Amino acid sequence: MAAEFFNKLKLSSKEPLEKADKGGRITCPLCHKKMKYYCYYCRRGLIPELPQVNLPIKLDIIHHPTEKVAKSTALTACIVAKDDTQWIEFPNEIPQYDPNETILLFPSPDAKRLSDFDDLKKYKRMVCIESVWYKANAVLNHPNIKNLPKAIICAEETLFWRYQNISNTNLSTIEAIYYFYRDYYTCMNGKYNGECDDLLYFFTHIYHRVQDFYNEHPDKTFIHKDGYIQYKTPELEKQKEEEYKKREEMIESKKQSKAQKNN
Repeated sequence: MAAEFFNKLKLSSKEPLEKADKGGRITCPLCHKKMKYYCYYCRRGLIPELPQVNLPIKLDIIHHPTEKVAKSTALTACIVAKDDTQWIEFPNEIPQYDPNETILLFPSPDAKRLSDFDDLKKYKRMVCIESVWYKANAVLNHPNIKNLPKAIICAEETLFWRYQNISNTNLSTIEAIYYFYRDYYTCMNGKYNGECDDLLYFFTHIYHRVQDFYNEHPDKTFIHKDGYIQYKTPELEKQKEEEYKKREEMIESKKQSKAQKNN
C-alpha cells in the first residue's frame, strides 16, 4: 500500500537529502544550533536545492506550545512552501481571521468536505492545528478560531512512523495538509496532477529511512501497527508477524487481568 502510494507521487529529486545523509549536522546561521536538513527553531532549510511548492491558498499552522517542534511534521511545510506558509504560536499570535475567507481543517461534527462548500474559490487561507488531539480543543475554542468554517478530508490511512494506537486514519499533520490541498485541487480543477506532492518531500524520505533502519536492525522494535515495517525477506517478515501477534496477545491478556482485578 505504501509503496504504491509513494510511487504515484511526483516528488522532486531526493539527491539533496541523500547528500545530507552522508554528511554531518549543519550549523544554522541564525541560531547556531546543529540540525540535519532544516532548522526547526528558525524554520529554514539548511541544504541547497530543496523544492518549493506554490500553494493555491495560504496555509497557517497554529502550534500548541507544549508540542515539541522537533517532532512536528507540519513544520516541513514552512520549508517546502515557505512563501505561502505561516507558523503561528498559540495563543498569543493568532490573528483575527475572516470566516468568509478562511477555512479551518479540523474533523469536528460540523465539518464539511471541500466538495460541499458552496463557493470554495472565495477562501484564501487554510488554518490547521499542530497539536495532539486532547490539546486541540483549547486552540479550537479560541475566539479567533471557533467561528471559522471547518473542513474535513476523506478518510486516508496514515503512513506515520509515530503510531498513536488510535486509528489508522489518524493522520500526521503534514499528511492532513497534503490531502487537504489534493482535495482542493480536485474540487477546483476537476483533477489533481501532483501539484503539491512535494509537501510530502521530507515525510517520504524519513519514512524510507525508518524502513531501512529496521530492516538493517531487525532485533530492534518500536510501537507500530501490524505490517508497518516492510521487511525485505519473507523469513524476516514471518518472524516479525509472529512476534507482533505474541505481543498483542500479551497486551490483551494484561488488559483482561486488570479488568478482572477491578471487578
